[in-house]
Amino acid sequence: MKPIDTKAKFISMRAEGLSYTAIAEKLDIAKSTCYQWEKQFIKEINRSKRDQLRELYNTYGMARTARIKQLGKVNKQINKELENIDLKGMRPETLLALHLKYCDALKAEYLELTESEPLQAVNAEKILDALAELHSRAQNGNITPGQLNNELLTLKSIARVFETSELEKKIEAIEQTLKSRK
Repeated sequence: MKPIDTKAKFISMRAEGLSYTAIAEKLDIAKSTCYQWEKQFIKEINRSKRDQLRELYNTYGMARTARIKQLGKVNKQINKELENIDLKGMRPETLLALHLKYCDALKAEYLELTESEPLQAVNAEKILDALAELHSRAQNGNITPGQLNNELLTLKSIARVFETSELEKKIEAIEQTLKSRK
């Protein structure tokens, strides 16, 4: 039986997108063990992937809640200044333009609140749906170019991990078939 810390390392490495071959070499285990553990620990791997994505979102300012809070804070300060301003000494159109800009930015952050679904296994159809939804939001002007770029990079990373995982499964199946023929 393999130590628990080896299994924990496997989960972490798999969530990072490492191949079975790389993991097997680093942990000194068989690739077939990797395949079995993938099935056994899929929920933990997905949870770890989700945690890593959240960390990336937070690191690169992609967390919608953080952006909304920051925009709201600045807008609140602008509103306070608008209430206390002596319009004789300042150009009102300057402050009004800034106020409208922040209101538009807040509107762009609006997200329809729906019941969230638990993270499920990724498949090609889900990736295509996410890309189509992102494209639609971009076409309708519901997302900034920066948000579009960040989300597109995330989807590309997810697609790359999915593709690698699928290829590894196919290679593993071919290897198993070849072994059984010997």
